[in-house]
Amino acid sequence: MDSQNYHVWLYRQYLVQKLDLFNEAELSSIEALLRKDIRNNSAWSHRFFVVFSDPAYATPGLKATEFDARILESVLEREIEFCKAATFEAPQN
Repeated sequence: MDSQNYHVWLYRQYLVQKLDLFNEAELSSIEALLRKDIRNNSAWSHRFFVVFSDPAYATPGLKATEFDARILESVLEREIEFCKAATFEAPQN
């Protein structure tokens, strides 16, 4: 009911890792929440986690802010375009 509840998002990250839910369904659910509230920083943070911690292409052990050559260019472009579109929805955010 509270889409910005920090503890729920932390638990969701745990479940994504434990159950290997790095997939399009998870990204779609995050996008749906962001469409409802583009300012939901918890959803943005979770999206970052899902995209850049996916063991299918992320290098294990790298910090989130470190360059990862394994991240596909197509993934980076998708994320840039998604963020640009969101910027137009809430330019002051």
